[in-house]
Amino acid sequence: MNHIRTKPPPSTASFFFTSVAGVDLILWASGAKPNNATFRTTMAASLDEAGRLVTEPSLLVRGSEHVFALGDCAETGASKTAYMVGAQAPVVAGNVKALADGKPATGLKAFTCGTPAMVVPVGAAYGRGVLPFCGGIQIGNSMVSSAKGKTLFLDKTRADLGY
Repeated sequence: MNHIRTKPPPSTASFFFTSVAGVDLILWASGAKPNNATFRTTMAASLDEAGRLVTEPSLLVRGSEHVFALGDCAETGASKTAYMVGAQAPVVAGNVKALADGKPATGLKAFTCGTPAMVVPVGAAYGRGVLPFCGGIQIGNSMVSSAKGKTLFLDKTRADLGY
């Protein structure tokens, strides 16, 4: 687990209603705490007290040369939200490509988390949120309801996942 796997060749995996080609390694990540059983045996020195992988600013796991972590399993200083994973993913993708192209790890792009954001609807008409600009603007019922309360951003999520 301390390298980018290239052999055997990538295969196809099925998820719910679709198949994804070019799959090399899948680590399913969901739940209230990190499912780190694999990491406890292979990367114990890189885990923090909460069981998350400690990362460099590039999201490279501290102490590894080719393993990146993002989202809930990573201790990056960022909030553990889908919004933040969406910001981390392009950084990791670019850094994986940079390493594959032979660039040194010292030249990888750093992830910066910026101002946290969260929008929490309570039913279709109520909710609260904080937006990630101007130091974190707080919003209330009408804005939350119009922004997220009706669809829960499912249309955006489906589009992001190609559905």
